[in-house]
Amino acid sequence: MKYRFILLIVFTLTVISSFSQPPEVIYQGTVARSGFINNGSYGPFNIGFNFTFFGNTYTQFYVTSNGLVLFGAGSTDGTEDPIPTAATPNNFIAAFWDDLTVDGSGNILYTTVGASPNRKLIIQSRNMGFYPFPPFFGTFSVILYETTNVVQVQYRLIVDKVSQRAHGSSATIGLENADGT
Repeated sequence: MKYRFILLIVFTLTVISSFSQPPEVIYQGTVARSGFINNGSYGPFNIGFNFTFFGNTYTQFYVTSNGLVLFGAGSTDGTEDPIPTAATPNNFIAAFWDDLTVDGSGNILYTTVGASPNRKLIIQSRNMGFYPFPPFFGTFSVILYETTNVVQVQYRLIVDKVSQRAHGSSATIGLENADGT
């Protein structure tokens, strides 16, 4: 009986640790925006290497409080559109394009890490909230890889587990080229 009880405890702890998330990676870097803001666009900021996006090479990017990373020009558009569309904005990565705000305790950071030719740019949006009620719903990151030109999007610490908006019901997620096709 004692053996079964110990086995049950070990199994329970194993299951719990298997389904729990690893600790959130909080990157340090340059602050693109800190404190409450709605519909903000910031940049240009240096990527730190040449990054090719849909056949065009860029050395700078813009970031918005509405979940976009853009190349060529910024945008404060808080109304997400279907992808693709020729309507502006174009030439972007939509990590979680919605009418978002940077929460009062949140920020948007960016940093370039690694050594050439394997660097990566990490753009992290922390404590993002939905406008007009900005209790934060979570954190997400866009990672751009040098040489391979891979775009990786990570979603971490989704706090709002109830609202449909936090589960993407109104958000647009994807990529769009410079001419919107």
